[in-house]
Amino acid sequence: MKKSHLKYLAIFLILFFAYYLNFLFLSNERNIFRNQNHIKYLIPSQISGPLSMEFKNILCDFLFLKLITFTGKQLRNNKKIHDINYIISLTNIITNLDPLFWDPYFFSCMMIAWNCDKYNLALKILKKAEKNLENDYRPYYFAGFIYYYFLKNQEKAGEYMVKACKLPGSPEYLPFFAAKLLTSSLKHKQAAVFLKYMIKNTVNKNIARKFEKKLKSVNELILLENAGEFYFDKLNNRSTISITHIVS
Repeated sequence: MKKSHLKYLAIFLILFFAYYLNFLFLSNERNIFRNQNHIKYLIPSQISGPLSMEFKNILCDFLFLKLITFTGKQLRNNKKIHDINYIISLTNIITNLDPLFWDPYFFSCMMIAWNCDKYNLALKILKKAEKNLENDYRPYYFAGFIYYYFLKNQEKAGEYMVKACKLPGSPEYLPFFAAKLLTSSLKHKQAAVFLKYMIKNTVNKNIARKFEKKLKSVNELILLENAGEFYFDKLNNRSTISITHIVS
């Protein structure tokens, strides 16, 4: 091979190697920039909906994947979700495009409740799910869970669990839990009405008998409650009455 050819080959290899190193450097800088500067612009559903035409479901799946990826990166880098507004906005776009898509409602409300302690925002997402998924027990069930577990409001939790029980697909254990929440919050009469409704509308006789047993216990509590009210009226005293005074 001639010396001139070797010279050109050496120049080519040097330039190629320099280009390759520069490419690696720029790729690394690009990845760093993208990780540190997430593009948060979102196309509203009023625009993205018509543009997607008959491919709305595919667009919703893509945006839901984007929601999961964004949330995962925030948890990985910061151990905490900081940009709640972006998550809510993206969830609203997805559920506007496909109101019956349950997964975004569930994912966003649980992430916001568990990681951000923003329970009212989580309940707001579930409220939208209640309107769009009228015959689905899950929005009421998880709203009840938030009231029970995070907000420690057993009365409100019981009300939502009762609503969930009356919808198809709800778990068999749920009516007993709902009745327990109502009795724990001293809503014995509401618990009795609810159990009577479940007995009347339950096809499974074994479960109906369990409801009747629970109703019997609730009715006994109502009798004690009525006895306490009678004792209050008799003594004309609104102070707390101990159970030993009532049954003695």
